[in-house]
Amino acid sequence: MKTGVQGTYNWWKELDSGFRRNDGKPHFLTFYEFIKLRETKMKRLHHSRLAASKSYPSGQNHPPHPFGHWTVFFCVAVLSFFYLPGVISICISTLSFRTVSIARDAGYDPNQSTSASLMSLANAATPLGAACNAPQLPITGTRILNVSTEAQLQTAINNLQAGDTLLLADGTYNLTSSLYINGKDNVTLRGTSGCDNVVLAGKGMDNANYGNVEFGVWSNAANTTIAHLTIRDTWDNEIILNSGAQSTHIYSVKLLNAGSQFIKANPTDIANGIGVNNGVLEYSWLEYTAGPPAADHGSGTGYTNGISAHAAQNWIIRGNLFKNFHTPDNATYVWNPAVLMWNHSANTLVEQNVFINVDRAVAFGLQTQSSGFDHQGGTIRNNFVYMSPGLFSASRAAGSDGAIIVWDSPNSKVYHNTILTNGNDAKSIEFRFAATTGCEARNNLADAPINLRDGATATQSGNLLTATSSLFVNPASGDLHLLSSATAAIDKAATLSVVTNDFDGNSRPQGAGYDIGADEYVSGTPNNTTPAPPAGLRVQ
Repeated sequence: MKTGVQGTYNWWKELDSGFRRNDGKPHFLTFYEFIKLRETKMKRLHHSRLAASKSYPSGQNHPPHPFGHWTVFFCVAVLSFFYLPGVISICISTLSFRTVSIARDAGYDPNQSTSASLMSLANAATPLGAACNAPQLPITGTRILNVSTEAQLQTAINNLQAGDTLLLADGTYNLTSSLYINGKDNVTLRGTSGCDNVVLAGKGMDNANYGNVEFGVWSNAANTTIAHLTIRDTWDNEIILNSGAQSTHIYSVKLLNAGSQFIKANPTDIANGIGVNNGVLEYSWLEYTAGPPAADHGSGTGYTNGISAHAAQNWIIRGNLFKNFHTPDNATYVWNPAVLMWNHSANTLVEQNVFINVDRAVAFGLQTQSSGFDHQGGTIRNNFVYMSPGLFSASRAAGSDGAIIVWDSPNSKVYHNTILTNGNDAKSIEFRFAATTGCEARNNLADAPINLRDGATATQSGNLLTATSSLFVNPASGDLHLLSSATAAIDKAATLSVVTNDFDGNSRPQGAGYDIGADEYVSGTPNNTTPAPPAGLRVQ
C-alpha cells in the first residue's frame, strides 16, 4: 500500500471511480462492494507482513486488522463529497458492522472502545458468523410509528393498520400482553439496528404465572417483518406464525429462553401440505443461555426447537446461530432438531448457519406419512455443526442417529457441511425410510459416518469422514474454518455447479479446486462472514 500524497491520491481516485454508476451518479451498493474489495486487499497485505513473525496480539491465530479506523473515515468523507439524504444512518450502521466484524477478527472488544456507541450492530459478541451482525434494514412503511414505552407499544399493536412500521426506541419492554399482529398485512416490528438494543421480555420461561404473555409475537398476517430486536423469556413460543402469515421475514433477531419452540409455523391443512410458506429466517441468534425449560409446559419436558414448521414450503434459513438446544437424558423429548421442517413441508434451504451443542442440527422430515412425504426437496449446505466432547452421556450417544437427518424426504441434497460430533452422534448425516430416494450427500467434512437406514437411498461422493479438531481454527467456539494445514480437505472436492460459495459467502473455488466442507480456505486472509446488504439499499 502506498503512503504519502501519492498514496492518498490513489485511494481517493479508486474511491471516486469505485462507487459511481455508469451514469456518474453515486451508487451505495457499489460503494459497499468497493469497501469490501479494499478491505480484502488490505487484509491480505497486512496478513502477509505479519505472518512470518507471528507478532499477533496474545491468544490470536491471525493478525489484527488495519481497516477498522478507515471505515468511518470513508463514510464521513463520502458524505462530505456527496451529501446523500437518507443514506447517513444506513452508511454508519453498515460500515460500523464491518468495523466491528474486523475488530473481532483482531481479538478486540468493541464495547471497550470509545467508538462503541457507533457500533450498534454488534453489542453482543458473536462466536463467529453473521448472527446479529448484519446490515441495517431500510426503515420503510406506510406509517412509521415511533414507540418508546411498553404502553405505547400495546396501543400501537391494538390500533394497527396494514403497512405500519413500529419503530421501537432502545430499551427493555416488559410485556404486559403478547403482541398480536392480527389480520394486518405488511406490518413491521423492529428496532433501528443490531439485535440487542431493543428487548421484548416475557415473564420467564418457566413461570406458569405468565398472565397475558404466553407468546412474544403472534401473527396471522402476510409479510410480517420482525427485525433488529431481542425477544426473551416467554412461557411458549417467542414467535408464532399461523394461517395467513405468508412470507414472514425474521431478520437480525435474538431469541432467548423460550418455553417451547422459539419459532413455530403452524399448518392450515397438514394433509394437503398447506401452511406458512416463503418465510425467511436470517442472521438471527437462537439460544438457551442456561439450559432448556425444566417444567412441563403441557406437552412434556424438553419440547423445543429453534424453528418447527409444519406444511411449510420454500423457507430460507441462513446465517443464524443455534446454540444449546440440548435437553437432559430424563426429558420427555431428547432428540429435538434445532431446525425441524416436517408434516408435508418442502423445498427448504438451510445454509451458512452455525449449530453449537444441539441434539440434532437439521431435520428434513421426522416420520413417515400415509400419503405424500414428511418433507421433500430442499438443500442443506455450507453449515457448521459442533458438539462439545462429552455433551451426550454414553447411553445417549449409543442411541443417537445423526446431526443432520433426512427422513421421508426424497430429492433432498446435503452439500459441503462441516460436522464435528466429537463422539456424541453415531452418524454425521442419516437418510431414513424407503421413500427417501433421489438424495445426495456430497463434499461434506465430518468425523462420523453417513448412514442409509430403513431402505433410504442417497448418492454419496467427495465426503471426508475422518475429520479431527486439528483441521479447524477454533472448534471449541464453533469456528470450523479450515487452517492452512488442513490439506486433506483443501482443493480436494469435485466441483458442484449448484454450490458456488461457502459459509462466508466466498466464491468457490479459491484454489485449484473446491474444498471439502463448508469453508473455502482463502490463502493469507482471515475468514469472516460478510452478509450482503439487504435488498433495496440503493441511492438513485
